[in-house]
Amino acid sequence: MTDKSTIASQVRGLHHVGLVVPNLEKALRFYCDVLGFRLLFTAPSTQVDGSLLGFEGGIWLSWAYLDAGASIIELHEFQVPEPEWHARIQPEFGVGHIALRVIDIEAAWEELRQHGVEFFSRPQVLTEGPQAGNRWVYGRDPFGVAIIELYQETGGGSLSDG
Repeated sequence: MTDKSTIASQVRGLHHVGLVVPNLEKALRFYCDVLGFRLLFTAPSTQVDGSLLGFEGGIWLSWAYLDAGASIIELHEFQVPEPEWHARIQPEFGVGHIALRVIDIEAAWEELRQHGVEFFSRPQVLTEGPQAGNRWVYGRDPFGVAIIELYQETGGGSLSDG
Protein backbone atom coordinates (compact mmCIF):
# COMPACT_ATOMS: atom_id res chain seq x y z
CA MET A 1 0.00 0.00 0.00
CA THR A 2 2.59 2.53 -1.06
CA ASP A 3 0.89 4.09 -4.10
CA LYS A 4 -1.51 6.86 -3.14
CA SER A 5 -4.48 7.55 -5.32
CA THR A 6 -5.28 11.07 -6.46
CA ILE A 7 -8.18 11.28 -4.01
CA ALA A 8 -5.92 10.23 -1.14
CA SER A 9 -4.01 13.46 -1.58
CA GLN A 10 -7.29 15.38 -1.11
CA VAL A 11 -8.54 13.67 2.07
CA ARG A 12 -7.57 15.55 5.22
CA GLY A 13 -9.23 13.37 7.82
CA LEU A 14 -12.58 12.39 9.25
CA HIS A 15 -15.09 15.26 9.38
CA HIS A 16 -18.09 13.66 11.07
CA VAL A 17 -19.94 10.44 11.79
CA GLY A 18 -23.72 10.36 11.32
CA LEU A 19 -26.12 8.38 13.50
CA VAL A 20 -29.82 7.86 12.81
CA VAL A 21 -31.73 8.07 16.09
CA PRO A 22 -35.40 7.42 16.85
CA ASN A 23 -35.89 10.66 18.82
CA LEU A 24 -33.59 13.65 18.31
CA GLU A 25 -34.59 15.41 21.53
CA LYS A 26 -33.85 12.35 23.70
CA ALA A 27 -30.62 11.68 21.79
CA LEU A 28 -29.46 15.27 22.37
CA ARG A 29 -30.07 14.88 26.10
CA PHE A 30 -27.94 11.73 26.13
CA TYR A 31 -25.11 12.84 23.84
CA CYS A 32 -24.88 16.39 25.26
CA ASP A 33 -26.03 16.17 28.89
CA VAL A 34 -24.58 12.74 29.68
CA LEU A 35 -21.57 12.40 27.35
CA GLY A 36 -20.74 16.11 27.37
CA PHE A 37 -20.70 16.73 23.61
CA ARG A 38 -21.41 20.36 22.72
CA LEU A 39 -24.39 21.20 20.53
CA LEU A 40 -23.21 23.16 17.49
CA PHE A 41 -26.62 23.54 15.83
CA THR A 42 -29.93 21.83 15.15
CA ALA A 43 -32.02 21.95 12.00
CA PRO A 44 -35.82 21.81 12.19
CA SER A 45 -37.81 19.22 10.30
CA THR A 46 -36.83 19.75 6.69
CA GLN A 47 -37.93 18.14 3.44
CA VAL A 48 -35.10 16.70 1.38
CA ASP A 49 -35.13 15.10 -2.07
CA GLY A 50 -34.66 11.43 -1.17
CA SER A 51 -32.59 10.73 -4.27
CA LEU A 52 -29.83 12.88 -2.76
CA LEU A 53 -29.54 10.33 0.05
CA GLY A 54 -30.15 7.21 -2.03
CA PHE A 55 -33.93 6.90 -1.40
CA GLU A 56 -36.94 7.30 -3.65
CA GLY A 57 -39.43 10.02 -2.80
CA GLY A 58 -39.32 12.82 -0.31
CA ILE A 59 -37.69 12.64 3.09
CA TRP A 60 -38.49 14.67 6.18
CA LEU A 61 -35.78 14.80 8.81
CA SER A 62 -34.39 16.86 11.67
CA TRP A 63 -30.72 16.85 12.52
CA ALA A 64 -28.07 18.21 14.84
CA TYR A 65 -24.30 18.64 14.81
CA LEU A 66 -22.38 17.95 18.02
CA ASP A 67 -18.78 18.82 18.82
CA ALA A 68 -17.28 15.54 20.04
CA GLY A 69 -13.75 16.82 20.59
CA ALA A 70 -11.57 15.87 17.65
CA SER A 71 -14.57 15.21 15.38
CA ILE A 72 -18.28 15.84 14.96
CA ILE A 73 -21.27 13.57 15.57
CA GLU A 74 -24.28 14.27 13.34
CA LEU A 75 -27.63 13.00 14.62
CA HIS A 76 -30.53 12.42 12.18
CA GLU A 77 -34.16 11.76 13.08
CA PHE A 78 -36.16 10.70 10.01
CA GLN A 79 -39.88 11.42 10.16
CA VAL A 80 -40.62 10.20 6.60
CA PRO A 81 -39.93 7.51 5.69
CA GLU A 82 -40.24 6.05 9.16
CA PRO A 83 -37.17 3.88 9.66
CA GLU A 84 -37.37 0.24 10.62
CA TRP A 85 -35.85 -0.17 14.06
CA HIS A 86 -33.74 -2.96 15.46
CA ALA A 87 -30.94 -2.93 17.98
CA ARG A 88 -27.58 -3.02 16.20
CA ILE A 89 -25.16 -5.81 16.81
CA GLN A 90 -21.42 -5.45 16.28
CA PRO A 91 -20.90 -7.64 13.18
CA GLU A 92 -23.51 -5.84 11.04
CA PHE A 93 -22.21 -3.94 8.03
CA GLY A 94 -21.86 -0.19 8.49
CA VAL A 95 -20.28 1.80 11.29
CA GLY A 96 -19.26 -0.79 13.86
CA HIS A 97 -18.92 1.40 16.92
CA ILE A 98 -17.99 4.78 18.33
CA ALA A 99 -15.05 4.69 20.74
CA LEU A 100 -14.93 7.28 23.52
CA ARG A 101 -11.58 7.95 25.18
CA VAL A 102 -12.16 8.09 28.95
CA ILE A 103 -9.97 8.85 31.97
CA ASP A 104 -11.55 6.37 34.42
CA ILE A 105 -13.26 3.48 32.64
CA GLU A 106 -14.82 2.03 35.81
CA ALA A 107 -16.46 5.34 36.75
CA ALA A 108 -17.63 5.98 33.16
CA TRP A 109 -18.98 2.42 32.89
CA GLU A 110 -20.96 2.77 36.11
CA GLU A 111 -22.37 6.23 35.29
CA LEU A 112 -23.39 5.31 31.74
CA ARG A 113 -25.17 2.19 33.00
CA GLN A 114 -27.27 4.53 35.16
CA HIS A 115 -28.12 6.51 32.00
CA GLY A 116 -29.41 3.49 30.07
CA VAL A 117 -26.30 2.22 28.30
CA GLU A 118 -26.42 -1.58 28.14
CA PHE A 119 -22.85 -2.87 28.41
CA PHE A 120 -22.01 -6.37 27.22
CA SER A 121 -19.42 -6.99 29.98
CA ARG A 122 -17.35 -5.28 32.63
CA PRO A 123 -14.27 -3.36 31.39
CA GLN A 124 -11.59 -5.63 29.92
CA VAL A 125 -7.79 -5.33 29.63
CA LEU A 126 -5.93 -5.74 26.34
CA THR A 127 -3.22 -8.33 27.01
CA GLU A 128 -1.33 -8.41 23.71
CA GLY A 129 -0.14 -6.15 20.93
CA PRO A 130 0.83 -2.49 20.80
CA GLN A 131 -2.03 -1.45 23.09
CA ALA A 132 -1.44 -4.04 25.82
CA GLY A 133 -2.51 -2.76 29.23
CA ASN A 134 -5.20 -0.44 27.89
CA ARG A 135 -8.81 -1.08 28.92
CA TRP A 136 -12.03 -1.32 26.88
CA VAL A 137 -15.69 -2.26 27.08
CA TYR A 138 -18.52 -2.33 24.52
CA GLY A 139 -22.15 -1.39 25.09
CA ARG A 140 -25.25 -0.14 23.29
CA ASP A 141 -26.56 3.42 23.63
CA PRO A 142 -29.98 3.88 25.27
CA PHE A 143 -31.66 3.83 21.83
CA GLY A 144 -30.04 0.62 20.57
CA VAL A 145 -28.63 2.63 17.67
CA ALA A 146 -24.92 2.94 18.33
CA ILE A 147 -22.43 0.49 19.72
CA ILE A 148 -20.33 2.55 22.13
CA GLU A 149 -16.86 1.53 23.24
CA LEU A 150 -15.26 3.09 26.29
CA TYR A 151 -11.47 3.10 25.89
CA GLN A 152 -8.92 4.00 28.56
CA GLU A 153 -5.23 4.33 27.83
CA THR A 154 -3.51 3.19 31.02
CA GLY A 155 0.14 3.33 30.07
CA GLY A 156 -0.24 0.79 27.29
CA GLY A 157 0.53 1.89 23.79
CA SER A 158 -1.41 4.57 21.94
CA LEU A 159 -2.11 4.49 18.22
CA SER A 160 -2.94 8.20 18.18
CA ASP A 161 -1.12 11.31 19.23
CA GLY A 162 -4.19 13.03 20.74
